[in-house]
Amino acid sequence: MPKYNQDLTNSPASVRKSVVVTMGSKLAAGLVNFAAAPIYMHLVGPEGYGFIGVFVTLQGVLQILEVGLTTTSSREVAMQSVRSGAAQNIRDFFRTIEAAYWAAAILLCAASPLLATVLTRNWLRFNQLSASTLGIAIICLVISIALQWPGSLYFGGLMALQKPLIANTIYSGGAIVKVAFSLGILMFVDRSVTAFCLVQAAVTLVTISAMAVALWSSLPRGNGRPRFRVQMLKATLGLSAAISGVSLFSTCLNQTDKVILSRYLQLADFGYYMLACTLAASLYMLVTPVCASVFPRLSQHAALEDITSVNDLYAKSIQLVTVVLAPVTVVTVFFAGPIIRIWTRDATAAHHAAGIAAVLVIASLVSAFLEVSLNVQRALGLIRFSLAITGLGVVLVIPMIVAGVKLFGPIGGASAFALAKGFSAVVQIGYTDWALHNKFTRIWSYRDFWLPIGACLLTVGLCRWCIGGGFQSPTGMTTAVAVALVLGYAVTAAATPVMMSTANETVRAVTRRYARPLGATQ
Repeated sequence: MPKYNQDLTNSPASVRKSVVVTMGSKLAAGLVNFAAAPIYMHLVGPEGYGFIGVFVTLQGVLQILEVGLTTTSSREVAMQSVRSGAAQNIRDFFRTIEAAYWAAAILLCAASPLLATVLTRNWLRFNQLSASTLGIAIICLVISIALQWPGSLYFGGLMALQKPLIANTIYSGGAIVKVAFSLGILMFVDRSVTAFCLVQAAVTLVTISAMAVALWSSLPRGNGRPRFRVQMLKATLGLSAAISGVSLFSTCLNQTDKVILSRYLQLADFGYYMLACTLAASLYMLVTPVCASVFPRLSQHAALEDITSVNDLYAKSIQLVTVVLAPVTVVTVFFAGPIIRIWTRDATAAHHAAGIAAVLVIASLVSAFLEVSLNVQRALGLIRFSLAITGLGVVLVIPMIVAGVKLFGPIGGASAFALAKGFSAVVQIGYTDWALHNKFTRIWSYRDFWLPIGACLLTVGLCRWCIGGGFQSPTGMTTAVAVALVLGYAVTAAATPVMMSTANETVRAVTRRYARPLGATQ
């Protein structure tokens, strides 16, 4: 049996600090991208923004080739960190996986001209942009995506080493610089999608270089230089292949609607759909800090076979996601039109995207709970069931989306996507609780999220009913949305056990701190 360092699992570095830092970073990057989206559409036009949407879709599709090794690497480092004398193994492990990532990135860059030809000739439907312009832009974007693969490895490694501040500072800084440079080039130099894509690739290269330096500086010192070890890669490929399989099917669930719509819609119409997707993705990003911060700790508890701690952390993760994501989701559903109009200052965009956004944010909330459940399964190494269920979801969702798009247009595709996500979430959460030996699954646990979500729905629904259509000015709409959001967060937090427990602990700590001096004076 390997020796374990028990102190690391109880270190003050804590999941709470990691969640706060990561969430702050994601919020900063997300808000910048969210604010930039309507400006991009104005500068490059609906067709150009539709192409940017194709880039986002392509990025999601190609992520399946890297996410398996990234998750496996984070899990391996977290589990090694509770073992004594594992410093050299960790360094060798990162050298091995790093080499595999860069090899895959170089191969993808070499294949980018072929991919550009296929997309411009056989897939995209465009009127104003030329095929040569799109071809060059696609090559630049594929290179940018390839460079992000090693970057995700470095980010995951820093999080596993409990360096959230370093990882997230570089991540959010790179995202903000990317937006700033893109807007600067588009406004003052060249309003073309090619210029946008060149900036994306250049800033990505600088960001991952900084992330690589930070990771290797943070790794524990070993007995020698890090080495590439084939046996480590072979040992990792089994689990990473299974995780990549789950990621492949999950990507199909997440991207099929966009892929199909990019084929059937004009780029201008697809641009409006991607506007709604951007809004939904901005909400979903709130769950990634929770999962990224909790996963290393889950893996440590799994290495120690401490199922009670895994179960407790899982329950708190579900409740935290409910508090963070449910209020903003419910408010977006009830106020989708006003929110998009405030955001874009474009009534036409609000008209086209509001209904789609309302459906997609519900799908984002469901996806968040699904991701928390899958986080636990990955930590425990339980992948086969996820592979089967996500594969079944893909089989169901593709014909559903095709039929929905043909019969009802974009809203039909979005609804089919949401239904498929709901099916997968219910089954996966049930399986996770079975694996953790829980008597009742969390899908029936009213305390974890049904009660908070119900309270939020009632409160925000009453706000919408009372306000009605009375607020037509931008100031009035902004006020209405802000009031609904504040009330939604207040009632959701009040109805969630983990938040009430934290509040009670804070009150007791403050009381103890100030009660003693008062008693002493008496």
